[in-house]
Amino acid sequence: MTARNSGYVGLLFATFLALVWVMWSGLAVMLPESEEPTCECNPDFHLISHRGGAAMAPENTIAAFEEARKISADISMDLSVTSDGELVLMHDDYVDRTTDGHGLLCEMSLRSVQQLDAGSWFSPDYAGERIPTLTEVRRHLPLTQDPRN
Repeated sequence: MTARNSGYVGLLFATFLALVWVMWSGLAVMLPESEEPTCECNPDFHLISHRGGAAMAPENTIAAFEEARKISADISMDLSVTSDGELVLMHDDYVDRTTDGHGLLCEMSLRSVQQLDAGSWFSPDYAGERIPTLTEVRRHLPLTQDPRN
C-alpha cells in the first residue's frame, strides 16, 4: 500500500469513527425528511433528539426530555421492562453505564430501579435524577396531537 492510499484509508476510518461517535453520543441530529406527510416544521429537515436531550442531560431522563423540548425537537426514547412488568426508560440491558447500580434491568423490580441515581455519572448538577417510567414521562411531558388526525 502506498503512502497516498494509506492516507485515504486513514481519512475514511476517521470519518467512520466520527459518525459512530455522533450516533453513540445522542447528539440532536438533522435527518432528511421522509416522503410521509409532515408537520408544520421545515420540509427538508426534521430535528430529532435521541434518548431525550442526551448530549445536554442524562439520557432517557425527565431532564433530558425537558432539554429536548427547549429546542423543539421530536424526542426518541428507549423502553425496557422491569421484573414486575413496568415500562421504564432505559437503553441498555444493564443499568451499569447510566446509573450508580449494577445488573440486568429485567431482573430488577420497579422499586429497585427507581432507587438508582441516573444523573451523577453525567454531571453533579443531575445527581439524584431517576429512571422514569413511561407513565411518568407521559404525565410530565404530554404528547402533542398529530396534525394529520
